[in-house]
Amino acid sequence: MKPSILILFWMLASHLASAQIALKAGATYSYQKSSESTSSQLAADIPSLFVFLGESRYFEAGFDALKFSNSRSSSGPTVRDYETVVSPFFEYGFIKGNTSSALKFKIGAKAILNNNFSGHSPRYSTEYPFRAYESTITLAVKPGLLYAVNERIFLDFAVPINVLNAGYYRSNLENPAIPIRQQQQSSLRNAFFPETYQVSLGIIYRPG
Repeated sequence: MKPSILILFWMLASHLASAQIALKAGATYSYQKSSESTSSQLAADIPSLFVFLGESRYFEAGFDALKFSNSRSSSGPTVRDYETVVSPFFEYGFIKGNTSSALKFKIGAKAILNNNFSGHSPRYSTEYPFRAYESTITLAVKPGLLYAVNERIFLDFAVPINVLNAGYYRSNLENPAIPIRQQQQSSLRNAFFPETYQVSLGIIYRPG
């Protein structure tokens, strides 16, 4: 076995040996600005898995968004709309501060992998079936503060800074009146430091 693989297994084993699994719940306020409009939202976060890797590192995994929607109407011609959104995220970071201090500084790197499937089956013959798929990746840096209320409960305050939002979009409109190439549209999108501003507050519970 190669030495590099042995080192990787050793590092993983050392992390797992000191790992303490916790659960995190919270809320995030988002403000987004574009050339045409602005929007703001306060939403509860989906509970996530938070792992303390010793005293100075952590790992978090969960879903930034999770949605399954399927509506069907049979009064008259059948119409169907569906949307599926699955956005897992992974975050790895460091906790800095005096081991005896309740308040510590933390900074992490977060990646969100968003997958969105949607479609529409029309009611009338003057409309056409439509399907769309979008896959994006968002990379962010998350500075913040971690406050230990006691040995089991922690408050996690963070200000995510989005560095990159890049993705691929594809749609298909089944209109036989136009060429197949025009029925299918696709594009690549990317934005560095998009104008999305967020503040999050979470509660971490670590079982004894």
